Amino acid sequence: MPTPDPRARPFPPAAALRQAAAERIHGGLYGARWRPHLPAPPLAEEAETTGRQAGEGRRPRVAILVGAGAVALRHDPAAPVLEAAAPAVLWCDWPPAAVLAAAPGSRALAVTVAEGLLTEAVGLTHDTDHLRALLRTGAPLALALSAAQHDALAQRMAAIDAELRERGDGFHTALSAHLVLLALALWRRLNAEGLTRPGAGGSHAVLERFRRLLELHFRERWGPGAYAAALGLPVRRLNRICSRHLGRGPGRLINQRSLREAQLRLERSAMTIAQIADELGFVDPPHFSRFFKAQTGQSPRAWRARARHRGGDEAALSATAFSDWP
Repeated sequence: MPTPDPRARPFPPAAALRQAAAERIHGGLYGARWRPHLPAPPLAEEAETTGRQAGEGRRPRVAILVGAGAVALRHDPAAPVLEAAAPAVLWCDWPPAAVLAAAPGSRALAVTVAEGLLTEAVGLTHDTDHLRALLRTGAPLALALSAAQHDALAQRMAAIDAELRERGDGFHTALSAHLVLLALALWRRLNAEGLTRPGAGGSHAVLERFRRLLELHFRERWGPGAYAAALGLPVRRLNRICSRHLGRGPGRLINQRSLREAQLRLERSAMTIAQIADELGFVDPPHFSRFFKAQTGQSPRAWRARARHRGGDEAALSATAFSDWP
């Protein structure tokens, strides 16, 4: 049995209700456009109970199981439409501008969950690192399903829907368990697609595997060469794929991930500059300060003072988040 993390404080059941939603999507006779019911971030009074910042987890995770017909997701005005025909599942960190178009006669079930609740549900298990890397996958994915895979996912998502509607005894525990099983089912489907095996898949698969490796190892200050080696690729190919599809090379993506984490810690924690530098794998505080100033034009101390003066969220959210990858 895993040892409980003494720092973890669960959401109260009332907060969980505001952190998850299940919705059925019907294309009807003429089709339909859909956006999720976005779970509200923890309220200020709940933040004190849960240890989370008020407003944390603004971009939820959405799983959409397509049972009949077809749907199309446009997650950015400049991005191509991502299409999926039943049986299939879409998984993404829902961007504010995204919209789902359901074709006439389509049916789908969507489960929307705040990242904080989903991360808490995963907790500490043998597969925690893998599941959390999945949860931080932001770019929309469309995965075809066999009939058996569709039925298994439908069962998981229907159970979440039932818990959210019935709110019976042990609601929070049951909801957390079903969320873990849903995350596990999605992770298995990704493994079956070959997205976690070195050297497998095309450019999309490479980007997804790079994304997960970066989330697991950015605190170790891996360079592009280390990631390329773990992916079984030449550095030049990794650079070419990232530049072509994301408009940024792997070195810049690595730096942006470290910068995002540094900004969050400067804003939301009482850690010293030296402690943050150590946590993020920098050799010493001056090295960290030079890195931070090169990225932002400000020292860590000045950035922290400005962020707190502005009230927090605006400064941190201005950084490029890991989930903001196209």
